[in-house]
Amino acid sequence: MTDCKSKWTSFLICLLSLSVLFFVPCVVIGSIYADSYSKDRKTQGILTETTCLVLNYTYYEHTCSQCSYDSSSYEQTYSKYTCVDEYFSLSYPIHNGTSITSTYTTKSRAGGHRPIKIGQNHSCYYHSNHVSSITLDFPSTKLALILLCICFGIIGVICVLPLICLTLMHGLPTSCEHCSYVSNMCVSVRNTCTKLRKKIWYNHRT
Repeated sequence: MTDCKSKWTSFLICLLSLSVLFFVPCVVIGSIYADSYSKDRKTQGILTETTCLVLNYTYYEHTCSQCSYDSSSYEQTYSKYTCVDEYFSLSYPIHNGTSITSTYTTKSRAGGHRPIKIGQNHSCYYHSNHVSSITLDFPSTKLALILLCICFGIIGVICVLPLICLTLMHGLPTSCEHCSYVSNMCVSVRNTCTKLRKKIWYNHRT
């Protein structure tokens, strides 16, 4: 029956529409993480590891809030958690043996304060081009690289998807006996498209 072919065609068209909705966000997010990965790699290249003596360490706990989106109610919700501002005074040797004294601070750090005591030695990293700039946190590129690969992987699939859909549409049978599962897929994809449109509209208004 020709109705089966029309249902398959509707499903593939809806699938293409859904892929278009994901294309632009993936390009934007992928570009952001590509830039983040590039900056972190550059920073890693100019950091030199050394050992810091903790001369002084104080911290201040306060409440931070985080905004999240509820996809079921299309509303933004706010959650509160305890975060920490940390202040370090550190002494460390650089490549020529000179001892440098500098400060390091963190703002709104989640997860509580570090188990660091005055007089302890701790691994740290100073900038080769600016030796008084010190950090206790070596930048990680793992998360940015993973998300970068995921985003551009999705983009690659989306670029190939139109060709696959066109090939399938030309090769669809003119009749079939059991098409209920096609209808179910069409309904599922249509509902997903509707939810995404509502979410995009909500974000646009806010």
